[in-house]
Amino acid sequence: MNYILFEDKFAQFLQPFTDMHATFEVRCGQFTNLERLINLLDPTDSLTLIVRKEMEELISHRFENMTVNPELISPGIWLNGATIWDDSIIQKVTDGKTYANDDILFAFSETEKISIHNIDDLMASKIKITSQIEFPHISFLWDAISESHHQIEEDFIKNFSIRQGNIHHSVIMIDEEKIHCAENTEIKAGVILDASNGPIIIEGNVKIDIGALLQGPIVIGKNSTINPGTKLRGNVIIGPVCKIGGELEDSIIHGYSNKQHDGFLGHCYVGEWVNIGANTNNSDLKNTYGKIKFKFPKIEIPTGEMFIGAMIGDFVRTGISTILNTGTFIGTGANVFGGDFQEKYISPFRWGKSEIVKWNPFIETCTRMKKRRNESISTPVKNRLKFLYKST
Repeated sequence: MNYILFEDKFAQFLQPFTDMHATFEVRCGQFTNLERLINLLDPTDSLTLIVRKEMEELISHRFENMTVNPELISPGIWLNGATIWDDSIIQKVTDGKTYANDDILFAFSETEKISIHNIDDLMASKIKITSQIEFPHISFLWDAISESHHQIEEDFIKNFSIRQGNIHHSVIMIDEEKIHCAENTEIKAGVILDASNGPIIIEGNVKIDIGALLQGPIVIGKNSTINPGTKLRGNVIIGPVCKIGGELEDSIIHGYSNKQHDGFLGHCYVGEWVNIGANTNNSDLKNTYGKIKFKFPKIEIPTGEMFIGAMIGDFVRTGISTILNTGTFIGTGANVFGGDFQEKYISPFRWGKSEIVKWNPFIETCTRMKKRRNESISTPVKNRLKFLYKST
């Protein structure tokens, strides 16, 4: 079977993450949406990625072994990249029907080859005749946070409850059968792993330092470090190659990002190559206990949610003791510092509270940041950042 994973017109509502990522790269549970779908495919299946034109170079580079935006798209099953796919849902959508909910087109079948230039017309025609249904779908980044508890539970079922690696004899494990530790894991003295409220998945080559408290559900990605005394208080996902300290709850740190020191993050989605300065704290609940409005670059929306923290784009840095407001948008490349609460909308490449970062020092900083992880900044990443910078 040929599957086509596509972005739709609502990608803007997954900003700031979608400034540097496709919608199917959102992380929820142990996997991104793309990883989760790949895990479901048979070896004989094929997968095509359809993304916004301005993202084509970057996504083609990031997934160089996949077909991205071909001129002609072969017949197959089209799947929305922001939907969380599993076996049962995939089976349901292979019946030739079109599935949608209001304006969101989840899945449809197409028996003809389609030109890349005719996709908008194709989707407009498909959504006219649909089977109305609800699928687990990430319309906003905070949906990934609220869906993660369930997804971590589901992902754990697919893991054996194996505990490998170097686990100190003083480590306390509660509900051991729901704790998975991969090989090369090091868990040091005094750590508490409490899976009574949900499973704990620790991937390979993770170090959890002395006295850390981990309350499930939790996923910690490969090659990440949890610092001494860290408190992960449930529904937390740490992607690969992160360094984490302080207190977190109900948050996703996508990967290659640092929050090394004391400070609180709650109900936050943090992108890649982010550095959270010491004693940075965010609010995720209004003093009035009211519902939160969230401001995107072009629109402010009533979320209907009581708990939303900060949605933080790639290559963001915060200074020490930065205070983030409830429902804060921090655009790609911003350097956030200064006393008192920050604004709820912080534009891309902001410097402090009113200026814009200068391009050359910014890209030099990004280069140094990546070099510390033995990586280099690619031309497609530079080009995308430059495009966003000029737009700002």
